[in-house]
Amino acid sequence: MAGFGKSALALSFLLMLLTGCWDIKDLQEINYLTAIGYDLQDDEFVVYGQLLDFASVAKSETGKSGQAPVWVGIGRGPTLVHAIEDLYRSSQLRIFYGHVNAVVIGEKVLKDSNAMKQVYEFQGRYYELRYTPWIFGTSKPIDKIFSTSSIFNFSPAVSVLHQPLETYKQNSVVRPMSVRRFTLEAKEPGRTTLMPSIALSENNWRKGDKPQDMLTIDGAFAIKEHKLLGWYNLDELRGLTWVEPDSNRGPLILYSGGEIQSAVVLENPNAIVHPRVRNGKAEFSLDVKLSGSLILSMTPLAEAEIEREAEEKIRKQIRRLYDEGLKRDADLLRLEPALYRQKNREWKTLRSHGGFELTPESLKDIRVKVMINRTGNIKDRTRRD
Repeated sequence: MAGFGKSALALSFLLMLLTGCWDIKDLQEINYLTAIGYDLQDDEFVVYGQLLDFASVAKSETGKSGQAPVWVGIGRGPTLVHAIEDLYRSSQLRIFYGHVNAVVIGEKVLKDSNAMKQVYEFQGRYYELRYTPWIFGTSKPIDKIFSTSSIFNFSPAVSVLHQPLETYKQNSVVRPMSVRRFTLEAKEPGRTTLMPSIALSENNWRKGDKPQDMLTIDGAFAIKEHKLLGWYNLDELRGLTWVEPDSNRGPLILYSGGEIQSAVVLENPNAIVHPRVRNGKAEFSLDVKLSGSLILSMTPLAEAEIEREAEEKIRKQIRRLYDEGLKRDADLLRLEPALYRQKNREWKTLRSHGGFELTPESLKDIRVKVMINRTGNIKDRTRRD
C-alpha cells in the first residue's frame, strides 16, 4: 500500500504540471503577420495585413514546391484602432505581430498629419511590434503589393518588400530604411528623410509568354519634421548613389555626340560635407571620392579622360539632386544635418534669427575624384592568347 500511495502521489504531481500547458496554442493556430500596411480610402482608415503559410514557405524556398500561398487581410474603420478591430473580427485565429518584417504606408496617410500620428503611436507603443522591419511609402494599392508573388517558386518573403538590401547592393540609389532609422531621422532637427517608395513593375519580367508583376523601388518620399515634402523618381535621385554613406555601387554611362562612349561601375563612395557660416548665411562644399571598373569601352580613350568625364557627369548629377530638392524645400544632400553636427553653435544662431534656408548659392563647390582601378585589359589579353 505504501508503494501504491507513492505512485499515486507522483502521478498527481505530474498531472498538476501538465495543467499549466493546456492553454498553449500550437504554432499553426496563430496568424503571423509578415507585413502591415496603412492607407486612407473614402475618409476611412484601411489596414492591410500580409500572412504567409510558414509550412509552405519552408518548402517553397527550396524551389521544389508550388508558390507559397499569400493571404491579405483588410480592415476598415474611422480610425486606425477601429480598422484593426475590424480585421480581428474575421481573422479566425489570433493575429501575432512579432514577425512583421515590412511596413507600407500609403501616400494619402503620408499627407495626413493626423493619420500619420496614429501610425506613429501604434508602431511605437504596441508591444508586439519591433523597430527592425523595413518601411516603405507607396501610391499603389497595398493589397496588390502584398499579393505579388516572387520569382520562380520562392516564397513572397524572398522579395524587395522583405529583402530590399539585395537589389540595393547591385544598384544603389534609394537606401532601404528600417522603422528604427526612420524614427531616429524623423526626430533629428532639420533632417530630410527619404522613405523608399515601393511599386509594381509590370513590363520587366515574363513567365513564359505572360508578363509578371514584380516589386520594385521606384523612388522616395521626402519627409521633414513629420511633413511630406513630395515624391522623387529614381532619375531625379540618381545623385544619391555618389553621396550616400551606405551606397555600395552604381553604373555610370558616358556619351559623346549622343552615342554611348563607355560605361563604368563605381563603388563605395566617400562623400564629405564641409559647412561654414559667412555673413550670416550657411555655405557648403562637398568632396566626393570614388573608385571602380571600366566595363564597356566603345571608343578608345585614355583612363585619365574617362575619369575626367565621369567626374564631370557625377558633379552634374549631384548638382541636379540638390536643385531638385530646393524646388520642394527638401535638403536631399543632408547639408543642414552636417552644419548641425559640425558647427552646432552657428546652426543654433541661424535658427534663432529667422531659421535655416538653403538657396542655389548655398552649395558653393562640388569636388569629385574618380579612379579607375580595373579596365578588363588582362581578360582581353587572356582571350587573345
